[in-house]
Amino acid sequence: MRAITIFILAFAFSFPQIGKGQIRAVSNAYKVSPQLPTDPHTDKVTYEDQVDASHFLTKKDIFVTGKRWANDHFKSEDEESIMLAYSPKTGKFVCEGHVKIDSDSKNMNLETGKILPMQAGRVVFTLTFEAKDHSYHYQFTDFYHDATISGGSLDYARPECGAISMSTATWNRIKKQFKQKMEKLILNLDDAIEVR
Repeated sequence: MRAITIFILAFAFSFPQIGKGQIRAVSNAYKVSPQLPTDPHTDKVTYEDQVDASHFLTKKDIFVTGKRWANDHFKSEDEESIMLAYSPKTGKFVCEGHVKIDSDSKNMNLETGKILPMQAGRVVFTLTFEAKDHSYHYQFTDFYHDATISGGSLDYARPECGAISMSTATWNRIKKQFKQKMEKLILNLDDAIEVR
């Protein structure tokens, strides 16, 4: 009887250690994705730059052009304003934006019988834009894959919905497509400010 009690106590005391190790292993699996640029201070996916603009452009010119560009590119589906905050005086605005994601993975909708791309959707994000005389600063952050089967935050190497819903290979294809679209979007922003 004493041997059984010792065995049960030994097992009980070892169980929390196993649990901690498992949790640690899971959290390590979800570290930041190496495919996308990250902020070294936050470990979040971030596209950020300070850009010199034409020496003819004032803070007001750059602010107005940047705000117009954001409104043109990120119109919301329900016609609500995408602007979360803006101040012409400071030359700064914060808005919600998105890029569309196309998918080559297909699933059948059981209600309609139609085959639909389940990972197609968009990646939503926050853009912070600050204009100064002859320059501007942008920061794109808080990227989230929004779709029928959502991968969640792009900050993670694996999709938050799990491998059963979305493979890591599909998640990486989504990120690759996202990266290409973000690079084009940023070039488009730079062109809009310079062409003004």
